[in-house]
Amino acid sequence: MCLLYLLVPILFCRVGGSIPVSQKLFGEVTSPLYPKPYPSNFEKTTVITVPTGFRVKLIFWQFDLEPSEGCLYDYVKISADKKTLGRFCGQVGSPLGNPPEAKEFMSQGNKMQLTFHTDFSNEENGTIMFYKGFLAYYQAVDLDECASQRNSRGLTLHLKFLEPFEIDDHQQVHCPYDQLQIYANGRNIGEFCGKQRPADFDSSSNAVDLLFFTDDSGDSRGWKLHYTTEIIKCPQPQTLDKFTIIQNLQQQYQFRDYFIATCQQGYQLVEGNQVLLSFTAVCQDDGTWHRAMPRCKIKDCGPPRSLTNGAFNYATTKGVNTYQARIQYYCQEPYYKMHTRGGISETARGAYTCTAEGIWKNEWEGSKIPRCLPVCGKPVHPVEQKQRIIGGQKAKLGNFPWQAFTNIYGRGGGALLGDRWILTAAHTLYPKDHEAQGNATVDVFLGHVSVEEITKLANHPVRRVSIHPDYRQDESHNFEGDIALLELENSVTLGPNLLPICLPDNETFYDRGLMGYVSGFGIMEERLSYDLKFIRLPVAKREACETWLRKNKRNDVFSQNMFCAGDPSLKQDACQGDSGGVFAVKDEHNNRWVATGIVSWGIGCSRGYGFYTKLLNYVDWIKKEMEGED
Repeated sequence: MCLLYLLVPILFCRVGGSIPVSQKLFGEVTSPLYPKPYPSNFEKTTVITVPTGFRVKLIFWQFDLEPSEGCLYDYVKISADKKTLGRFCGQVGSPLGNPPEAKEFMSQGNKMQLTFHTDFSNEENGTIMFYKGFLAYYQAVDLDECASQRNSRGLTLHLKFLEPFEIDDHQQVHCPYDQLQIYANGRNIGEFCGKQRPADFDSSSNAVDLLFFTDDSGDSRGWKLHYTTEIIKCPQPQTLDKFTIIQNLQQQYQFRDYFIATCQQGYQLVEGNQVLLSFTAVCQDDGTWHRAMPRCKIKDCGPPRSLTNGAFNYATTKGVNTYQARIQYYCQEPYYKMHTRGGISETARGAYTCTAEGIWKNEWEGSKIPRCLPVCGKPVHPVEQKQRIIGGQKAKLGNFPWQAFTNIYGRGGGALLGDRWILTAAHTLYPKDHEAQGNATVDVFLGHVSVEEITKLANHPVRRVSIHPDYRQDESHNFEGDIALLELENSVTLGPNLLPICLPDNETFYDRGLMGYVSGFGIMEERLSYDLKFIRLPVAKREACETWLRKNKRNDVFSQNMFCAGDPSLKQDACQGDSGGVFAVKDEHNNRWVATGIVSWGIGCSRGYGFYTKLLNYVDWIKKEMEGED
């Protein structure tokens, strides 16, 4: 028996290198954190090493660095063979910088260095900019000096038997005397004899075994063959869907070639159940791709976030949250309105689209969802009658929806600001006739005109109490700074019976004779009222109130931070239990109700003028305490 081996050269390599990039025939190099923005004040040199006998070919697929003249700030510097191949920055199409675009970089030896450098910041005209960095692929390119070495992978043998072909045979028994057996890839290709030569065939292998068996007789002339080698080819990549893109598709792929698959905008690569950031497949020495083709799945933004005091509708198919789906947020009107700025309409501010990033985004505010802010001073059922508290008609539900009923050292009043603040008088928390205390129980009730019903609606716990620093509890005749804020533990839900009142913004709300309303659960005809009452009072002339105080021989402080209201001839005024409530004025120009004062002090009930904390002078303090509220 004669055993012949056809062995075709194969490439081999030794492992070595000075950095964590292993010696591979292909791979990728990225900036830190890619595709997220890269860090500032950073420098790193990566050495790409391929096996001896190969050169390094490098090409950039993504490149997004801070542009600068001469690439002085952020840059990628490519070096090989003790030479600088280039220094690059910017992006394709940017007026500054020097992007590498589709240029291929080739080393003469088996190493190439990439130095990635960033400065201390990425700032343009005072705005912090974010750049993704870069994604580059490298490939080992054969220098051909290994062609004569044995056992080369990635080549296939083509066999062609030549005439004459003569091996002894038998008419009735298949190849009983002499025979030629051919093996490739571990399988028997066939057993041959006679004068019919085997058909030409491609072994799809870099090694073929020929076993020639002969007996001790015969006069056949034998056989001869011609063989050639050809580099292994892989099948043309076939996408699994219409959204997958093969970058730079070639007409033919052979051993060590690779292709890169990406997706159309709004889709992401998926391999099994795993989402891929990138995909590269390499043609192997057996003519197969080392990875199966992935598929492209549409980006899913997930269910939109819920909007407090609002909701959303789908502008596209309901319940579909994938790429290019659109929703419209809206607020629960008329009690809330959407916070906007820069002249943007509520419709535009509430429009969100599922983006290619897989995130719901608004054109102006990005991924931040809108806020629904309380609408102030817009009662659904505003007061129409002109009655007084003492002996007056009961207020109807919705007449004074900002009215708070407090119980601290007794009954008191207050007004809702926003959806979690109560405006009241400081003396309801620190009465002039009590010692200074900071641990009093504060009960706050909202949302009704009946004491019995409002207390059934449950107490609103108070998180924090803010007293104006000018208030002096120990000065019985000085109500300067008689203002306090109660921050509720939780925001309240607004509705027709529970709405905030607005704050003043100009002095016209204090013009002499301007009519305002005071409401409360205070004393009525020397008895506590169990229903909300209201009175209509004019703003009084300051000189008249000063004269009245002198007439009554009072030395109470009447400062510029106070105003007075009422008419002694009408014998109408707020009374005990109304303290902390507000003097409410209709702003006819803006069709809203404004709190201009807080019920502060007076002389008895219905005996003359009432004195109020002038809220216009405390608006800045209120806003500072309510910091973050719009």
